[in-house]
Amino acid sequence: DYIQRFSAQGHRMLHADKNDPVFGMGGSGVLNSPADQRMYSIVVRKMLQQMVKDNGGSLDKTVKRWRGNDNDHAYFGKVLAAYKSA
Repeated sequence: DYIQRFSAQGHRMLHADKNDPVFGMGGSGVLNSPADQRMYSIVVRKMLQQMVKDNGGSLDKTVKRWRGNDNDHAYFGKVLAAYKSA
């Protein structure tokens, strides 16, 4: 159930206007319940671990692939800081 909803949300985010407050860049999406947030953390951690492996251990390549571009320097900074503190 969660994975289907996660996938549907991802599809909506992929096709949303970047300024859409829910599905655009930086939007919160609709999977916001505490249970959804826990599942998101589990699923995304696994996805990112595999992506880092697929990218030869490169966090920079992984973040670019995850974000879809490398122009969002504020986002990259946040991700790298979070990664280093984890």
